[in-house]
Amino acid sequence: MQDKVEGFFSRLHAIYLKPSGYKKSRHTFVRERDGFTERIQFQGSSWNSRDSAWRFYVNFGIQFHGLPSRTPDRDLPGTHCWTRIDGLVDGAPKEFDVTGDDDKLARDIAFLLEQASDRVTAEISKLRGRYENAPTPRLSVQ
Repeated sequence: MQDKVEGFFSRLHAIYLKPSGYKKSRHTFVRERDGFTERIQFQGSSWNSRDSAWRFYVNFGIQFHGLPSRTPDRDLPGTHCWTRIDGLVDGAPKEFDVTGDDDKLARDIAFLLEQASDRVTAEISKLRGRYENAPTPRLSVQ
């Protein structure tokens, strides 16, 4: 299953995320934006096994340019605040499964990431102000 998982993330990056400016490091994808950095992490479930689909969660975080790093820098390292994709995109699933040849799953995730990015970009000034006034690692878009 591990080969299928790595193949899935390689295809997701090559076909959908790299053309949009994301760089890949294992299961984390990073893209520089105007005034902030997006960090997308695909977090495997602690219940995954070799005999079943590989379940994962999509974490979406932002790091504001010009602000010191969080300390401690846990949860989603390299970000000031983050949430799961379903916290940014209405109707997004809480979890996903890689089962093999998952072209539709890659398209669906790319679409959800685009929606999440658009929402964060539209709210970035408010998000930064809120973080500067009361730093919290949870990303909340209202």
